[in-house]
Amino acid sequence: MSDTARPLSTLLSNFADNTSGSITAQMLRDAMVSILGEFGMIYRNAGDSVSLTTTPSKLATFDTTGSLGGNVTSGTTKLTVGTTGTYRVTFSAALYSASTGANVNAYIYKNGALITGLPNTTVFVPTSANAVQAVTDLLLDLTAGDYVEVYLATGGSYTVSVYKPTLIVERIK
Repeated sequence: MSDTARPLSTLLSNFADNTSGSITAQMLRDAMVSILGEFGMIYRNAGDSVSLTTTPSKLATFDTTGSLGGNVTSGTTKLTVGTTGTYRVTFSAALYSASTGANVNAYIYKNGALITGLPNTTVFVPTSANAVQAVTDLLLDLTAGDYVEVYLATGGSYTVSVYKPTLIVERIK
C-alpha cells in the first residue's frame, strides 16, 4: 500500500447520511476502501500440471477468492477493476518440472492481450522436485472494467507443475 494521503472528508463522506447513530457493514466496508484503496486477490491452494508451449496459454488454476475491496471483482482466471487508476499487479507461484528443465515465461495480460513494452518474468525450472518461485510485479494504468490475467509459455513443449499461484491487484493512485 502506498503512503498516499487521503483527505479526512473522503472517509467522513461514507457516513454523511447517517442519522440513525449506527454503522452498517456496508458503511464500514466503504470507509475501509476509502482508506485502503481498491485491492483483490485470487489464488489456488494446490498445484496443477500444465502443458506449455511457445504460445502463451492462460493460467486457469485459481479457485479461491482471497480479499476483495472497492470495485475489484474476481473470476476463475482474472481480476477486474472497477475504478480507473494506477495499480500494482503481482503474480507469484512455485514452479517445478518432473522431467526436463525448462525456461518458463510469466506474462500479465490486460483485457486478454499481451501488454507490449513491459517485461515478463523468466525463470529456469529445474528437473525433479527443485521448485523455483516465479514473481511478476508491475505498475499498470487500468481503466474501470479492465481485467488482468496470467499467461505462461516455454521455449518448447514442456509439462510444468504450478503450485499455489496467486494474482493480486492493488490500486496505488
